[in-house]
Amino acid sequence: MAPPTTHPRRLALVSLTAGLMAAAASLVSIAPAEAATTVVDLGLLPGGSYASARAINTGGGIVGMVTDSAGAFKQARFAGGSATLLASSCCASSLAAPLALNDSGEAVGWGRVYGSLSDPAYWNAAGVTVPLQPIAGSTGTGIRAYDINNSGVIVGSDVKPSTAFGAPPEYHGVVWNRGTLVRDLGFLGQAASGLSNATFAQGINDAGDIVGEAVVGMDRHAFLWRGGAFTDLGPGSALDINSTGLVLGYAPGLVPATWTGTVRKNLPALGGGTTAYGHTVTDLNNGGDIVGFAPATTGPLQDTAVLWRGGKAINLGRAPGGTVSRAYGINDAGQIVGEGNVVAGGPMHALMWTVSGSTATNTTPTATAAATTTTSIRVGGSVTVKGTFTDPDNGPWSYTFTWGNGSTTGTAQTAGSITQSRTFTKAGTYKVTFSVTDAKGAKATSSSITVRVS
Repeated sequence: MAPPTTHPRRLALVSLTAGLMAAAASLVSIAPAEAATTVVDLGLLPGGSYASARAINTGGGIVGMVTDSAGAFKQARFAGGSATLLASSCCASSLAAPLALNDSGEAVGWGRVYGSLSDPAYWNAAGVTVPLQPIAGSTGTGIRAYDINNSGVIVGSDVKPSTAFGAPPEYHGVVWNRGTLVRDLGFLGQAASGLSNATFAQGINDAGDIVGEAVVGMDRHAFLWRGGAFTDLGPGSALDINSTGLVLGYAPGLVPATWTGTVRKNLPALGGGTTAYGHTVTDLNNGGDIVGFAPATTGPLQDTAVLWRGGKAINLGRAPGGTVSRAYGINDAGQIVGEGNVVAGGPMHALMWTVSGSTATNTTPTATAAATTTTSIRVGGSVTVKGTFTDPDNGPWSYTFTWGNGSTTGTAQTAGSITQSRTFTKAGTYKVTFSVTDAKGAKATSSSITVRVS
């Protein structure tokens, strides 16, 4: 069973030395775009032919790769206005690209050597590589590191050769504390004899929740691993999870989607349409913003960078004169990094977008309330109210029923209806409302329902 082929996120970015950046970096506006957007062109190394920015942390630090004048790939970091090359001798293949960067400046990634062999890499805050410990029974030649949280916990996968003749190798989801092995996640289920068991841990949040893809026989399912147990999210592949528990990934058919709890919602397409067929998603921040890219309507492989925000797919545009742009990473400040050319047919440059304007605002939920029982009751009687809310944004949401003699609160993972009942022990007239607050603090309150108790 091959590893997932749907994991393009946070592949490579470039950090340039101060002298090199002086020749390469400039602030330009991109067009066409559907938002007030600017982008910093991080350029290329002198004589280089490629640069791609794919991870950015809260402080604006960036990690990734560039090619030098000899065509060799170099791993690098840019943060705080200065650049430091990461250890360039980390990997036999030289292609181990940093995929994720935490707020302490630690990065992880991997590169394919050939076949199922790979070069894993964990760079500590000083840019020094630290080996990742293999699981029991593994040779350590197939380790891949996909993500790291702010506590330095890394998730990825390792492969164990089969001990049974003709059986496929087993891919295991793995957790490391920096370079030290913490646990083998095991499998979501048990495949029939001769079929594959596989787990690929691909994303982790600061609470330690892990998401990924599990293979049981011929079936691929997205999963959430929390508190020592798997939750099957259904067919698909999960790539990332944020602090609110929102999961990003793909539904079957490589349809970009999110999960709130176990409920899946397909992402909308750029330019209209409820399903983003053919679009690629790459990263997710704690505010629920998602980035990636979509195929252009004309020209071969002419992708356009996309931001999903507020239930909309927003075209980030391209550099003036450029024909390609792709977004790969986003931080909690909404800064977006990726790649694009600046002239038709030209080399890819590392880019960083900043988005402002009305498209950056959160959408407020709508809330209504309706009584499902009579609202004229005797003392000691009860009233039942159904609160309903809609919101194009991602949750979770908190809700409150205000009864006039107290309140009832809770949390909803999906938009929809919530029904609550209340007993009234004193005569009087009471005003009942239902309110809901989204993950970004926007609040909606229903019209009031009058309850008369006699």
